Amino acid sequence: MWGRGIYFAVNANYSCPNYSYQIPGTKTYEVFAAYVITGNAYDSGSKSSNAYREPPLAPTGKPHDSIKGHTNGSEVYIVY
Repeated sequence: MWGRGIYFAVNANYSCPNYSYQIPGTKTYEVFAAYVITGNAYDSGSKSSNAYREPPLAPTGKPHDSIKGHTNGSEVYIVY
């Protein structure tokens, strides 16, 4: 939704069942739990753009460290 990057959802239910591994023969899904340092995140709200190759520039003239979006009831952080 926001271009190439590694996506981290705040709510685990965002990842299940579409972005997780289902253990064969069960209704159990596996996901990773991770602490992610997002730094100065650009908040795109629910507006997505798959054109991002890197975070946009902050008012300081330096690029943001990550992008934060909102979709399917969860905040999602994208690190490039």
